[in-house]
Amino acid sequence: MVALGRALVADPQLPDKARRNQTEEIRPCIRCTACLGNYKTRKVTCSVNPTVHRPGDALFPALPTTPKKVLIAGGGPAGLQAAITACERGHEVILCEKSGRLGGLIRYARSVSFKKDTKRYLDYIISKVKRMDIDVRLNTE
Repeated sequence: MVALGRALVADPQLPDKARRNQTEEIRPCIRCTACLGNYKTRKVTCSVNPTVHRPGDALFPALPTTPKKVLIAGGGPAGLQAAITACERGHEVILCEKSGRLGGLIRYARSVSFKKDTKRYLDYIISKVKRMDIDVRLNTE
């Protein structure tokens, strides 16, 4: 028997991705316990899965009728996720980051020993952007 709680909230497709040996595609849980936070309303949220309340949108995103050129300013976690979502929906994406590295302020969590899950999430999202057809421009304000 295998029990997966928070890991399935972070990535509901985890068992299928593992079965297909697509481990680099599995969105890791950062153990922030946001999914456990609102027990009164029983509304589940997730820091790394923006579609946790909208599974239909995640599985069947509205594709644009005319793809557009989209500029994302900032290569932090939110900018990276916005670039991924726009690219998945068929847009031409340009991601500009002022510094020479992606990750934003979350990069500083890499040096803290008990934040290894945050580092793993950051590595996941940066590698996903690199695998996609996204024009990443570092050192560009």
